[in-house]
Amino acid sequence: MNIIPSIFGRLYAVNTSFAEMARRIREEGKRAERGDSYIQRNVNDTLDLLELLFLYGHSPDLIVEHYSLQPIEGEWGGMIENDLKMDEQMVRHAENWLLLSWKGKLIGGTSPYTLVYVVPNISAEMAPLMDGQGGKLFDGKILPLSKRSLRFQQYMMWLYRNCTLSPAMHSYLAAIEKLLTHDPVISQDSFWDLPVFPDIPGIMVGNIPLKYDPDFVPKEIVIQNRENESGEEKDKARKSERVFVSYKRMDKEPVFKLIKKIENELGEKCWIDWEGIQSDAQFAEIIIKAIDKADVFLFMYSHTHTSIANFEKDWTIRELTYAQNNNKRIVFVNIDGTELIPYLSFMFPNKQQVDATSPEAIQKLLFDLREWLK
Repeated sequence: MNIIPSIFGRLYAVNTSFAEMARRIREEGKRAERGDSYIQRNVNDTLDLLELLFLYGHSPDLIVEHYSLQPIEGEWGGMIENDLKMDEQMVRHAENWLLLSWKGKLIGGTSPYTLVYVVPNISAEMAPLMDGQGGKLFDGKILPLSKRSLRFQQYMMWLYRNCTLSPAMHSYLAAIEKLLTHDPVISQDSFWDLPVFPDIPGIMVGNIPLKYDPDFVPKEIVIQNRENESGEEKDKARKSERVFVSYKRMDKEPVFKLIKKIENELGEKCWIDWEGIQSDAQFAEIIIKAIDKADVFLFMYSHTHTSIANFEKDWTIRELTYAQNNNKRIVFVNIDGTELIPYLSFMFPNKQQVDATSPEAIQKLLFDLREWLK
């Protein structure tokens, strides 16, 4: 009887780990994500590599090599061939195996079961890389999917809904979906508003295209720039983010253009969550602190607000309510000409409204912001 080569043993072990985690989550809910078992570590490392590809998939530091096991000859090749026959998925996968390297070091490859796999010593191979929330990938800590950034969660749900995944990965994401959509911190409107992510060039697992987030900016770049700032520049940075921007993810493009104009004209950095609301309750504290710090609260209103089903659970309404309860200066910025819905007119009367489709109105807003932020 042949002994399965270590790479195949690793792939099967990780596949089994996802299946076991799915079972535990179905039975225990979030409690299943606690701990640091071999199973949880396998799942965590796989998620870390998937998140690396999602965040850095367009980086020149990522090298993708195509490799085929078919031409291997001799006794070792015969063993591999026999082992491949054990699994039809592996046979198909072996014809176009992808090896992944980061800055010249092998970090893993593609897997027909869990999309990717990692090398055993992955944490030792990697230089510090930021994840979607400013933490570190491959730092040895277990970070469940329900604690990762909303955009990465959305991406994984896109894979779950649109691709034919292995039974283990499918069952895991099906179990996770129930945790994510019932988390009280997440607005369901925000969660289901799935962005469109572009394909990573050259990375297909079977017929599944892996994708990347074009809007991600590594946070270590910001940190490095801050270290080189003068004292005056650091003081200016501390005074920034006095304008809090609340918006719907579907309105990101027009909101981004308007915020860039405000920042360029005023030389003032606005606080806005480009990455998405996190599934961790701690993120609520970040939002609260940001609103507390702000002098002006800009509520970016559009037609997307007309479809809100539950105003108490909608994340933007919760931000707006908190801002009003704390006596913040609130401005409704109508970005597409949609009439204010009765709920907002009733609950937040006499708030200044700005028609963002009017250049004159935008100039008046800029003038007012300068006065308010003096």
